Amino acid sequence: MGGRRREGGFTLMELMIVVVIIGVLATIAVFMFTRHVAKAKASEVPAMFAELKLREQQFHLEFEEYLQTAADDNTFFPTSAPGSTAQSYDLATSPVPPAPQDTKYDGKPSWQTLRINPDKTLLYCRYLVRAGAGGDPANVGLVAAAAPFNLNGALALPAINWFYVLATCDFDGDGNPSTYFTLSDTEGTIVKNPGE
Repeated sequence: MGGRRREGGFTLMELMIVVVIIGVLATIAVFMFTRHVAKAKASEVPAMFAELKLREQQFHLEFEEYLQTAADDNTFFPTSAPGSTAQSYDLATSPVPPAPQDTKYDGKPSWQTLRINPDKTLLYCRYLVRAGAGGDPANVGLVAAAAPFNLNGALALPAINWFYVLATCDFDGDGNPSTYFTLSDTEGTIVKNPGE
């Protein structure tokens, strides 16, 4: 009977190993959850692009032109800066279309004129639409003309009436937003600073 009998319980080493394993699992879970939240936020952009494109096409069928929601590439709606939290908006406060469309459509807010009906009451991103006549680059803004979008450069301006949609988002709230771009006659989206 020369040996010592081991009492029930865990040694300090066993407890440390369990704590390390739990820490690794928690880190992985937080990373996966953060990634999932970012993907959910980013899913807003294709949905809003589809809504804006649909409403612009309907407007074009009725009035034979596309409606601009902004006079330049910096007049977004909603107006507050994008961030990591969603923002509320009121369609009645959307910008009035720039001249000459402002008087042509009774000075009504552009999103109401287009009958835009977002499926969300809160938006993470801000949006704008610029439009023009076929082959006319007069309404191509500075952001759309610059890289990586290059509208009326590497990306040819359509020969028929056209519009483009810009969205700016800052999902991680670091002040370095992503900019999304889509053109009326394309299905694709070009992104500057993806993942922001």
